[in-house]
Amino acid sequence: MKKYSRIIYASFSVILTFICLLASCKKDPKTKKQTLSTIVGTCILCQNNSCADQKKTTNCGDAFGFIVASPTGGQLIQLHGKFSDNTAILLSLLWNGNPTQTTFTLNEDKVGVGNWGYVSYFPKVGASSQYSTISGGAGTATVTNYDAANNRISGTFSFKGKYFDGAAFKDSYQTFSGSFADIPIIDPNNPQLPCGGGSSGGISGGGTAGGGSGTSTSTITYTNASFTSVNITVNGLAKTIAVGSSAQYTGTPNAAATGTATTSGKTSSGTVVGNTISWTLSNTFPASGNANSTLNVGGDFFFLKVKNTSSKTINKLYVNYGLVSQTLDNVVIANDGLVYNLGYYKAYTNSNVRGENGTTSWSWNTLSLPFTTNQSFTVQAN
Repeated sequence: MKKYSRIIYASFSVILTFICLLASCKKDPKTKKQTLSTIVGTCILCQNNSCADQKKTTNCGDAFGFIVASPTGGQLIQLHGKFSDNTAILLSLLWNGNPTQTTFTLNEDKVGVGNWGYVSYFPKVGASSQYSTISGGAGTATVTNYDAANNRISGTFSFKGKYFDGAAFKDSYQTFSGSFADIPIIDPNNPQLPCGGGSSGGISGGGTAGGGSGTSTSTITYTNASFTSVNITVNGLAKTIAVGSSAQYTGTPNAAATGTATTSGKTSSGTVVGNTISWTLSNTFPASGNANSTLNVGGDFFFLKVKNTSSKTINKLYVNYGLVSQTLDNVVIANDGLVYNLGYYKAYTNSNVRGENGTTSWSWNTLSLPFTTNQSFTVQAN
């Protein structure tokens, strides 16, 4: 399963409405008469290329947009919408500069290639099941207008979503199309409801949504306590955490924060040395403030460091030599007296290390590991 495949969105805070792309769709005449739509946006979602099953949001607090910095450069914009039948949609777009008239490829296999994004439709808010452009789904989205001054965005989308049942993707698909018009974008660091005011003036036409007190957000801070940098993805947003540093994620209080994180030793060319350490993340944004989560490596692994003060370089390194979990890394450890960080290896009471250069070898047969969290061991070749 790919890294974006567990996007779980369980809470929606401001407002969104969807307009169908197909000519057979008709606007709600009541909506057309309300100035509320000019403030909060208008949109309809169509399923399976038919507007017979339109989904329209009608209440303030049903949708919003976020713009946050992207770890791959540029910006990430996320549009969230909840419908009256307790279904929802999440559209995320990675872009550089003003995205107006930009078409995005909604396909996980195209990540990092041009303008890219992903979208998921959730048959039930709060559940992890979804139809997504992940692991086989695909589509496009086009931003037709982006008003940075007034924090509004409009565009169209069409996609085929592959079904994820909460545990695995199935060979089942549905198609969706629609458009979004004048959707409000809120600042995640200072969220404000677009209801009860905005750049277009006050709500009229009998709008009952006004006067909200604003949405709230909370954060989770993940700290890297390991010996190597960590690649982390939470709710579809990827980041890298340097050794001893932290990464913070912002979300709706009590909403799910799920994802994965990995770390490993690497050569200068990026080849993994030793074992890859993985974490499955399943957290909940706190009701308020910040929650801390530390990424520790358990006592069943140890991090190996090597110092070579001998007359030769080491070009082969075995860990747990002769054991079932024996590993071999073809690395070059110079005889310069410096300490080199290698990687993570299984920790046993009889763990050992063996270095080689042709017919010359070095052996460390008794490591006496303490079996503690984030443990390391340094061997020295003389």
